[in-house]
Amino acid sequence: MRTTLRTVGLGFGLLLLGAIACRQPTVHNAASNPEEVLTSVVGTWQMEDRSTGELKPFRWTFTEDGELIYSNLPTEPSTFVGAYRIDSAPDPMHMDLQMPGEDVIRLTIFEFTEDGDMKVRLGAIQTDYRPDDFTGGDTILRKISDAETP
Repeated sequence: MRTTLRTVGLGFGLLLLGAIACRQPTVHNAASNPEEVLTSVVGTWQMEDRSTGELKPFRWTFTEDGELIYSNLPTEPSTFVGAYRIDSAPDPMHMDLQMPGEDVIRLTIFEFTEDGDMKVRLGAIQTDYRPDDFTGGDTILRKISDAETP
């Protein structure tokens, strides 16, 4: 009986430890207030390297009127202008992206992390597929400015 209780206790302890170690960050979904979501999105965001946490030389600038400006900052900077649309009702929230020079709309999901970053999961190119959840390969954007110019 003692061995069974010890085994159950050890198993429960390992399960609890695993749950703590695998805990996902809390996400703030302000779906009840679309204006608050838009205010949070508007500004300049820089792509973060998932493994190092360092900022990459790619910026996304969201304007209040639905314009999305992509900036590539390496040695030969380039800027492209697209568009975006947000639906804050679903969880995770939806964002539709129109890439520069394309008629195709990329269906994405996004959420804000407790650190204030924006996590974006892009749908497949040239399809009507929108991801259901965040399963890896997500783009992490860190807000570097509330300004609407890159």
